[in-house]
Amino acid sequence: MQLPSARQPAVEPTYYYSNLDQVEGGDGVWDLSDRLPEVQKYAEFRPDDEVIDLGCAEGLITMEVARQVKHIRGVELRQQRVDAANQIAKEREIENISFEIGSVTTIDLAPRSYDVVIFLGVFQHLSPQDKWPSMAKVLDAAKRSVIFRTPLFHPNTPHRTTKLAKLCQELDFTLTIYPRHEPRGGSFMIMNRMDAK
Repeated sequence: MQLPSARQPAVEPTYYYSNLDQVEGGDGVWDLSDRLPEVQKYAEFRPDDEVIDLGCAEGLITMEVARQVKHIRGVELRQQRVDAANQIAKEREIENISFEIGSVTTIDLAPRSYDVVIFLGVFQHLSPQDKWPSMAKVLDAAKRSVIFRTPLFHPNTPHRTTKLAKLCQELDFTLTIYPRHEPRGGSFMIMNRMDAK
């Protein structure tokens, strides 16, 4: 006779921003309190803004931005993260937000379709053939600015900063790089469209 197995204790959800080292090996432990302040300090959001957050994980930053804008759309590749984001937004009673499965390479982004595009920590994970077309797509979708984070100074990508600056220049964006300890998630940048109001 086989005894019934012991019931497993409930497992708390694993969120990207608090357990990155435990999810897919990641590039370090990240807490929301490490990532959100730079967005709040350097990014400009307006009450009438339509915003998209590409690679939003469980939408923790997305939900904070929702407090400042008209609507924000979160896009994430993994179903479990989208499910978690929807649940958290429901619990917090945030209504000006939507989440969906997708990625920068698969969703349609019309030119100048969002006032602000958030693109944090995604670029470095794209395949080599998708990196620069995706970055151009992101810039093209922004009416006013792109909030961006990626490692710039890595031996495998010695010309990333130059390529990024050149692309911004070609598409009429300014590029501001804010100081950050590079191993802790890369450099934080704001790209502003030159003709934006």
